[in-house]
Amino acid sequence: MRLTKACQYGLIALRHATQRGRGEAFSLEEVAGATGLPAPYLAKILTRLVHAGLLDSSRGKRAGYALALAPEAVSLKRALEALDGARALRGCLFSQSACSAERPCLLHAHWERARGALERQLAGTTLAQWATPPAGLNSKT
Repeated sequence: MRLTKACQYGLIALRHATQRGRGEAFSLEEVAGATGLPAPYLAKILTRLVHAGLLDSSRGKRAGYALALAPEAVSLKRALEALDGARALRGCLFSQSACSAERPCLLHAHWERARGALERQLAGTTLAQWATPPAGLNSKT
């Protein structure tokens, strides 16, 4: 399992949006400046999040983006799948090529069990929980 650069950037942008709060608008330039992410690439990622229903966008004088849903209603699993598709959690850890039950890699059976646990953890963790790390934990992403 490897997250694409687009997925990584999208998660950073979602964290920024979550910390602002549902319906609180932010501009592309604001999130790019706050995170150091390249604005042209970030624009494409934010559009993907709008199409997935996780962000709203507005045009005109008050153009910007905002969370479309309450951060308590969106799981990290949903966010990952919106950014990287179902493959976000399906990739093989051991090999670049896909493995399967018919053509397993050396870690296939172990990764299947671990992936199930990871998917349950991500499905049970909301953007709100993720954006507020536990006390004493200094997390940037």
